[in-house]
Amino acid sequence: VCQFASLPDTWETMDNRVAEGPWVMKYRDRYYMMYNANHTSTEWGNYQLGVAEADSPLGFQNGNKYSYPVVGCNQTQLEEKQVDLLRYGRTYEPLFAYTESKPEGDWTKVTYDDSGWARGETGFSSREVKGSTTRHLGTLWDTPSLWLRKTFSAGSETGNLALRVAHDGDTRIYLNGTIVYEKQGRDYCIVNLDKKLRAALKEGANLLAVETNKGRSQFFDVSLFDMKDGIADDILMTPGQPNILRGPNGFEWWLIYMANKNDEHRGQYINRVQFFDKTLFVDGITGPRTAGYHPEPSMPTLAVKGETASFGVLKEVQPSVAYLFETGVKTEGGAGVIAWWKDADNCAYVGLDAGNRSWYLRTLVGGKENKESYALPEDFRWGVYHHLRIERNGGCLKIWLDEIPTPGKHVFAEALPAEEAGVPGVFDETKSALFEGATYTIGFDDVHFQLSENEELLKGDFLNDYEFSFQLSGLSGQDKAGSYPVYVDKDNYVKAQFDGITRMLEVTAVKKGKTVWKKEFPLGCLQTLYPDVKYTDFIEKGYRFAAPAWLDTLYLNRHEAGNKSEFADDMFGKFDIEYLNGGEWHPIENKDRGIAEHPAYNYCTFTPVKAEGIRFINKEAEDLERHIYKIGVHELWKESYNFRAVRRADKLYLFVDGRELGALDIRYPASRIGFCSEGGSPVYSGTLYYHVGQRRD
Repeated sequence: VCQFASLPDTWETMDNRVAEGPWVMKYRDRYYMMYNANHTSTEWGNYQLGVAEADSPLGFQNGNKYSYPVVGCNQTQLEEKQVDLLRYGRTYEPLFAYTESKPEGDWTKVTYDDSGWARGETGFSSREVKGSTTRHLGTLWDTPSLWLRKTFSAGSETGNLALRVAHDGDTRIYLNGTIVYEKQGRDYCIVNLDKKLRAALKEGANLLAVETNKGRSQFFDVSLFDMKDGIADDILMTPGQPNILRGPNGFEWWLIYMANKNDEHRGQYINRVQFFDKTLFVDGITGPRTAGYHPEPSMPTLAVKGETASFGVLKEVQPSVAYLFETGVKTEGGAGVIAWWKDADNCAYVGLDAGNRSWYLRTLVGGKENKESYALPEDFRWGVYHHLRIERNGGCLKIWLDEIPTPGKHVFAEALPAEEAGVPGVFDETKSALFEGATYTIGFDDVHFQLSENEELLKGDFLNDYEFSFQLSGLSGQDKAGSYPVYVDKDNYVKAQFDGITRMLEVTAVKKGKTVWKKEFPLGCLQTLYPDVKYTDFIEKGYRFAAPAWLDTLYLNRHEAGNKSEFADDMFGKFDIEYLNGGEWHPIENKDRGIAEHPAYNYCTFTPVKAEGIRFINKEAEDLERHIYKIGVHELWKESYNFRAVRRADKLYLFVDGRELGALDIRYPASRIGFCSEGGSPVYSGTLYYHVGQRRD
C-alpha cells in the first residue's frame, strides 16, 4: 500500500525526493509513523524526521502528516535565533573580500587596504551541491589556496561568540589579528570563543581574516554568531532511521536514531518522546551542551532482572493505587501476573490457561470472587515467553498481551476498589513456569477528565521523585486553571496555574499555610509555523494552529524562499494577510512593520486577534512566486497548553509546550500531585504521572 511520498515545496524536498526509514507505533489509540525525508548525506545536511498520525495502520497519507519536521538539524534554530555577524549588519551583507594569491603585508588587521581584492559570498567551492545547506555554493573557487577578509560591527550589547567553520583543507582564522581557530585537514564544527579569544573583539569595526587551502575536495564557509549570554552546542544534524521504544520504567517513550555530530562519523543518539495529548513531540536533537534539563531514561520503582521461578508478590516496595507491572511468562499450563494484592481476600490475577486455551481475569474483593475468561488466538504458542503488561489506575485495569490489547477485552473499568493500595507479583499453578524480568513503576497514564468551576482533584502517591504532565484545554482569556505539581497537605504545596488575564503561568509555594514565594512566567512566545499543504499553493500560503491563539506580531524571512540570494526590504508588502476566526476570514490591519531585531526578518504588529489560522495571499494576480515558507508568530495566549513538571528531590522543573520555564528550588517532604480550577471548566487529557526510580548497578 502506497501511503504517501515526499511533497515538493516542503521541508521534505529540500534536496532529493526521498521518503524512507518508517517506524510505526500505536499509543493512546492513535497510530504514528515516523519517517525520513531528504538525502541522508551530510553533504546536503537536510536529512530530517517527520511524523504522520492516523487512526488506523493503513490510514497514513499526505493530509495527516505534521507540516513540520519533528527532529532536524540544530543549526536551523541557531540561525533563526542568533545573528551571524558576518552576514547581517544593518541589512544583508554576505560579501567577503578575497584573493587567490598570497597577500603581502599585515592582511589580518582592520587597517589593511583590501580594495583591490575581489568580492564574493561565503560558501567558496569548486562545485555546486544542489539543495545543500551545509555546502552552499556562494562563490566559485578552484585554486589551491584562498585568503578572505570580512569587516563587521560589534558593540557593548554583543555577547558570547560562536565560530562555525566548514573547511576541506588546512585553515587558520584570525579575529583582529589574533588566531581564534587553526586546524589541518577537514572539519565542520563550532568553536565557542573563550574569554581570551573573546577579548580580541573591539567596539565598532572588527575584522575576521581567513587563510584556507584545498583538501581532497574544495569548500570553505564561516559564520560568527552572537550567542548573547548562551553558548552554542556541537553541530548535530542528519537524524535518521528512527526506532521509538518504551523506556526502562515502562511509561516513557524514547527515540533511538542515528545522526552526525560535527564532522565525525555517524553515531547513535536518543531523545525523549512526549505526547501533547495526541501530538507527538521529541525533546531533541540534543548534545552535551544543549541548554536545559535533558535527563537519562528514568528507572522503574523496582526492576527484577533475569529468568526466575515464581516469586509471589513484590516485597519491600511501596504499595500503590496506580502502577504499571510487566513481565515475561513462559508456561505450559496455568501461570500469570498478580495484578493486585492486598491480602488473600482482596487480590486480582491475570492468568494464561492452557487447558481452555484462554486467558482470564480473576478478582477477589472482600472474599467475593469474579472471573472473566477470553479465548486466545488459534496460533497461540505454549512453552515460549509471552509478555504480560498491566496498568492499574484506581479501580481500572488495562491489560496487554505481547504488546497488544488482550483479545476479547482490554479495559476493566471497575475491577478493583479504587482506594485500596496494593502490590503486584506473579503466580504459577503448575510449579514449572518461568518469568523473565519484571518491572514495577508507580504511576498512571492517559487520565481524561473535566473540572467544574473552583474544583480540585488530588491523585498519586507520596513520592520525592516523579514526573507529571497533561494537556490543558478549554482555557478562556478570563479564568485560571492548572495543577499542584507538589501537594503535601492543604497548608504545604506548590500550585501552578495558567492565568488568562495576566497571560502568565503563576507558581506559588505555600508552607505552613503561608505563601513563601510566588513566581510568574510569561506565556507569550515566538512560534515557528510551517505551511499546511492542505491550504497552500504558490499564490496562497495557509498556516493552521493546533488550538485557537491570540496573536499580535508576525515575522517573515526577508530571503526569498526560492532563492536565498534575493533579499527583500519589505516582505510583507507582497501579501494580503488574513486570519481565521469562527470559520470566517478577516484582514489583519497592521499598526507597524519594519526590520526585526534579527535583521533577516521583517515584523508586522497589529491589534491582538484570536486566530485559528493565518493565510498570505500574493497581492498581484500574476505573481506566481512563493516568496515565503516558514513564518514566525508571537503568541500572547491560547486555549490549550501542555504542562509538565519534574520533581527531583528539592528541585522542580517546569515546562510548557516542551519549553523549559524554570528550575525552582523547593524543600518539601514526599508529596502527591493534583489539579485545580478557578472559573471555567478546563479539560485535562493525556495525563501522565510516574515515579522516577533510582538507578541501581
